[in-house]
Amino acid sequence: MYSVGSIILFLVGSSFSNNLPSYIPRCYLDDPKLNECVLRAFNEIRPYVNNGIEEIGLPPLNPFVVSKLTVQQEWSLANYTLTATNYTIEGLNNYDIKEFRYDPETMTFRFKIEFHFLPMSASVEIDGHVIHIPIKGKGFVRVAYGPISAIFEVKGDMKKLKGIEYYTTKKANVGLDMGDGSFNFEGLFDNNQLLVRTTNEMLNANSAMVMKAITPAYEKLAAKGVMRFMKTLTKIPYHQLFPSSR
Repeated sequence: MYSVGSIILFLVGSSFSNNLPSYIPRCYLDDPKLNECVLRAFNEIRPYVNNGIEEIGLPPLNPFVVSKLTVQQEWSLANYTLTATNYTIEGLNNYDIKEFRYDPETMTFRFKIEFHFLPMSASVEIDGHVIHIPIKGKGFVRVAYGPISAIFEVKGDMKKLKGIEYYTTKKANVGLDMGDGSFNFEGLFDNNQLLVRTTNEMLNANSAMVMKAITPAYEKLAAKGVMRFMKTLTKIPYHQLFPSSR
């Protein structure tokens, strides 16, 4: 879920911008049906996001690849450090935006997005445990989560630079319901096949508990991705990011 927040906010910002391909609907801040316009924009660009939209810098969504990321959790049910290389998510183009709201008074975004099923894979190095199941070594993992429901809330305010106002993000909150999961590790424990098979069996037999244990890490990754992306919006004047129809 690292990428979902940043991708959605990228599309939201692009829907307001004037520098867009002709097939992306324009949405204006003074439109009383602003939120409906943004939701419509999401649906109308769906055929184009599979291979990315070069004009607005949107990378391909199927698959979406993160070259490297590190995840760390330190609590009783999940205590581990994981480094993933070529972390690949498939199916991000099959999103379903259920809700979008932007409140210009509080400068707050709130949106809900759902995915039926997201397969993910990566080369990994991991050391620790999840629900007291040891997981250690270098290898490869294939996982699949779903159905997934994500609620994002992004709060900001205005800053002025050389007389020009810019939107600046103050806080991002992400709530995830990641449904169930399936897990298939390879090569861990110095490629001890018995330990790897036993670990996969235990993870899958207790998948509901595993998902509950690892969800906070995904929420943190998603919030971090949102904050990282929103920094790019601070370079765009507010009147360009959210133009008026007049």
